[in-house]
Amino acid sequence: MPPSSASLWFRSTAFRLFLLQMAVLATALVGASVGGWFVTRNVALADARDHVLMEYDAVVSDIGAGGADRAASVVAARTRLPGAFEYGLHPPGGGGSSTGELPRLEPGLRTVAEAGIVGHSTDKGQLLAFTGLLPDGSVFTVAEDMDRAEALRRNLLRTLFVWDGLALLVSLLLGLLLTRRALSRMNRINAALDRVAAGDLSARIDVGSTARTDMDDLSRGVNHALDQINHLVGALRQVSAEVAHDLRTPLSHVRQRLELARTATTAEARDAAIDGARTGLASALAVFDAMLRLAEIRAGAARERFASLALDEVAADVVDAWRADIEAAGGAVLLEAPEPCPMTGDAELLVQALSNLMENALRHGRSPTVVTVSAGRGFVELCVRDHGQGITEARREAALRPFGRLDPARTTPGSGLGLPIVAAVARLHGGEMRLENADPGLCVRLRFATNVPDASQD
Repeated sequence: MPPSSASLWFRSTAFRLFLLQMAVLATALVGASVGGWFVTRNVALADARDHVLMEYDAVVSDIGAGGADRAASVVAARTRLPGAFEYGLHPPGGGGSSTGELPRLEPGLRTVAEAGIVGHSTDKGQLLAFTGLLPDGSVFTVAEDMDRAEALRRNLLRTLFVWDGLALLVSLLLGLLLTRRALSRMNRINAALDRVAAGDLSARIDVGSTARTDMDDLSRGVNHALDQINHLVGALRQVSAEVAHDLRTPLSHVRQRLELARTATTAEARDAAIDGARTGLASALAVFDAMLRLAEIRAGAARERFASLALDEVAADVVDAWRADIEAAGGAVLLEAPEPCPMTGDAELLVQALSNLMENALRHGRSPTVVTVSAGRGFVELCVRDHGQGITEARREAALRPFGRLDPARTTPGSGLGLPIVAAVARLHGGEMRLENADPGLCVRLRFATNVPDASQD
């Protein structure tokens, strides 16, 4: 059963990241609000304390040496001012009349709650009061109402929570929108991959002309991978068809020879038929051996056998081995290696690559065949030239494809693996193979990587 929409959302990495970011944002906003509440409380208390102390000093300075009557008149006058502080003036010893609304408090700085006068007839809220003794022994108290500061703090906190809520709401909407877009893109990618899994290798993901997001880059990467898969599958199908075609002829001959051997009336005819069947089987086995060899080279297992060698000596050995066959066909082979060509590689594979090139030159070269093998230092290059008809540029790709044959009728002997093996040997050695026009004939140029220093640069 396909997963539900809610399940897809919660399984989405983008949605999970969004939820994590929302949790972090909410925690940060709440923490900032709580921290702001306590910070503003301390600031308000410090500000109120400064105001109370300044007012106390101002009143005491105004009273001066005027005595109790002067103090009472000053306090009464300040009480009537708009936005005035709270005052309390009590004569020494507790006798006489008091001025102001505050009761007698012990000297020092305290809040109303600490003074134990909550619910006093002033009907004020929390007060911050400072009490001191005047020169005549009177107890004088100045207090500021903290409700104004508390109201400001409450309004500030309320505003913070409102804006925090709006920020979370906007973040939630944007996160849901972006998650929905990401899920839509992922659904398109999954749909394309499902089509590919069902066998439709032409399925691709729609993407804009320019990469704008990571999802666009991912879509382009998937499309590129699908292109490569389609190319490889097509090449595999073509190679399979060519392998079947190449093996059908020798195996058909084997069957015919065996039928002849079964129905032969003389020992000589039976032996000839059996020999023909063996030849056909040898041809088929040669194709399989070449395929296995190519697979082994491409796997890179031969790198463990790499050692220092001289390419000019390898070329000389191959030329000596093929000289008799080429001269017997009326041709000639020339070696141009004026200086040593040291490199690192597998001598056996290099010999096989050169032998494949020599065999192709002998098989396809124009009579009289003239083959030139040249080895050069520096970048370590090897070039084999023949005087055949060459390979046009349009057909070179087919010549390098496994089982690629330039003879559509396959009338010439061979498996079509010679040049692909040479190219694989070149890639194994970190080099490349290029087919060039030799005018006349074909030049197969091999360039090998080397970690051997060039003596000419010493």
